[in-house]
Amino acid sequence: MTALKKNITAITALAAIMLSLLVLPTVASASVTYDLTTFAGVNSDGTSSVTDGHFTFTGTNSAGINTINVDNYGIALDLNSASGDGSHGTINITPAAGGTVFTISSLTVAVYRCSGTGCTPNDYQYTFAVKDGASNVLATYTVTDTNNDGQGTIDPGGFNDVFNVKTLTFAPAIVSAVHVDITGVSGHDGGYLGAETLVTGFVVANYPAAPSAPTVTNISPASGPTAGGTGVTITGTNFISGET
Repeated sequence: MTALKKNITAITALAAIMLSLLVLPTVASASVTYDLTTFAGVNSDGTSSVTDGHFTFTGTNSAGINTINVDNYGIALDLNSASGDGSHGTINITPAAGGTVFTISSLTVAVYRCSGTGCTPNDYQYTFAVKDGASNVLATYTVTDTNNDGQGTIDPGGFNDVFNVKTLTFAPAIVSAVHVDITGVSGHDGGYLGAETLVTGFVVANYPAAPSAPTVTNISPASGPTAGGTGVTITGTNFISGET
């Protein structure tokens, strides 16, 4: 009986306890891959919002331009995006239907390498940060124009427009949105942000759907002092990354 009273007391003190979530999402067996062929099928440039019916693609930059391009090059900010040292922009991937979520596990980005036969490196370097709907970072990487990232290059347009690519992989996360922040590395940003940076693909476990109800499988520790301050880990399924 004494132990039971202690547990009940500890539960009433949960409001004073700091909670941390160990996210263990349920992942569907089949995945959906968006790549350059997919984006070529969408093929809509020069607007503030582009959709394929499942996802909506938008973007903004430090110059306040919100035009997005989606075509056989991938997803890019408008060619007239901010330029110069340390320029910044964001590409947003959100469900086309409100109130839905999706599970993402990788995203591929690219930086312009050269144009034309016999061209030389341009010393472009950009940092990509993949974030969930609450701006929590899922992955980050700095991609350069030189082929030193271990993944080779692509020539998406067939016009000797060569890009160095990098696939960022991370633990599958159920999200309400994905934001790809792109920042030119100081001293290594010589071109237009929109023309030199791309999202060339991503993989989701499912198309956006209404979120499943979360389930809790364990709470650890099961009890603690009434004063609070004890870290608690809640494990379960269908937690949405960044949501509280």
